[in-house]
Amino acid sequence: MKANAVKVFIAVIIAAVIGVICYYLAPEADFRKWISFGVSMLTIGFSLVLAIGIDYQYGKRDMNIKLMAWLGLVPVTVCNIVFSCFNYPILIYASVTVLLSFIGFLLVYSLLKKNE
Repeated sequence: MKANAVKVFIAVIIAAVIGVICYYLAPEADFRKWISFGVSMLTIGFSLVLAIGIDYQYGKRDMNIKLMAWLGLVPVTVCNIVFSCFNYPILIYASVTVLLSFIGFLLVYSLLKKNE
């Protein structure tokens, strides 16, 4: 498992752009725009780094790991956009998106080969 600096940078830029989109979708009240930007950028960035920023070196498992990372990214992105559009409690929004991010990480981690 090795991080590719260029791909990590691209993942962060994509996450920032999606964060800006969520910023403009969020309502004005209670600093929701900035919270939406921050939570979106962090959770989507984390998931994108797992999906495109890391080169896995596990032979035949590489495709399964990448696919699982992409499958973990989809609900995180949808959740961020949906929560940004409506007036949900901020703690629920942050908790659900962080939980989804870590479930995606857990799925990727479960496919990594352990040292025996």
